[in-house]
Amino acid sequence: MEFTKINWPGLGCSITAATLVALSILYAAPWWQVAIGDGVGQAEISPLDYKANLAGASIEIPIIWFLTLVGKLTMAACTVAMFIHSVSTQKPFSKHLLGFAYKKPFLILVLFIVMLVVSTYMVGTFFGVNVPLTGTITLSLFFGGATAKIPISTSFTWVFWLAVATAVLAIAAKIYEWKVLKT
Repeated sequence: MEFTKINWPGLGCSITAATLVALSILYAAPWWQVAIGDGVGQAEISPLDYKANLAGASIEIPIIWFLTLVGKLTMAACTVAMFIHSVSTQKPFSKHLLGFAYKKPFLILVLFIVMLVVSTYMVGTFFGVNVPLTGTITLSLFFGGATAKIPISTSFTWVFWLAVATAVLAIAAKIYEWKVLKT
């Protein structure tokens, strides 16, 4: 194996994608999280995992379990395909593996961001609460003359930024293939 024929961004992408899958399996690492009040409710969300509870009760949605399973399997397949491509760029099947793998992390990331934007918009439309993608707001509820102020805080986690790096490396792997390995 010649080191000059390795797709280095692709190899980096396969390592970061494998890390995302491992974090998901081992720790259910969220990409985005929301906390309502002081323990009233929380959600930890990623395309690979979903965990939510409200007032101590876990919220289970079967279709989301299947969607996150598809996300894990897709990212795992991308990891394997990108790794094989990266270390065997001169093989005839390598170009097909790259074609399969380089789009997946980017599409998963974009779909996740779109889902978050649409979800926060829908919450704002239906409940009148403008939940930010990152930050804190205070929701004021009025009950018979009494006011309850409930903080809602949201944030992206470091795992989200690892997913961004994975998507960037996947696109860079395709560009590296065009510009460096094919010259």
